[in-house]
Amino acid sequence: MHRARRSDAATLPLDDAYFRRKAAVVDAEQKALRLLGFDLETPTCHRLALTFAHAARCSTRAARIAAALANDALLDETCRGLPAAAVAAAAVDVALAADDQPAPSRCAARFGVADRDVGAARTALVAGLERALAEPPAR
Repeated sequence: MHRARRSDAATLPLDDAYFRRKAAVVDAEQKALRLLGFDLETPTCHRLALTFAHAARCSTRAARIAAALANDALLDETCRGLPAAAVAAAAVDVALAADDQPAPSRCAARFGVADRDVGAARTALVAGLERALAEPPAR
């Protein structure tokens, strides 16, 4: 059997101040959602790399390499400090080079990515690959 609520328990006063605060909270939430365009999903470099690879008409192999590089970029401090789109564009550039495919000229610029950010991400990704290739395989 359910216990009846005690009559001496404190209740929240439902006065004008309560409703003003509630309206202020709802207004703040609405402003935040409008700023975000009601899009609460954050684009990741992995998803963007696959999108860029598709836009660049990469081979399946190059797209897989780009996705793997974008995933590995999460472990690199330099890449974590760069915009996700820059890391994704660099991953596609490196993947196309690894797959001996021509890289599209300034593809990332169409997505509003600065060349210096793409260059920094490319340098970090290549350095990570070189480190990984220099290490002996784990047994």
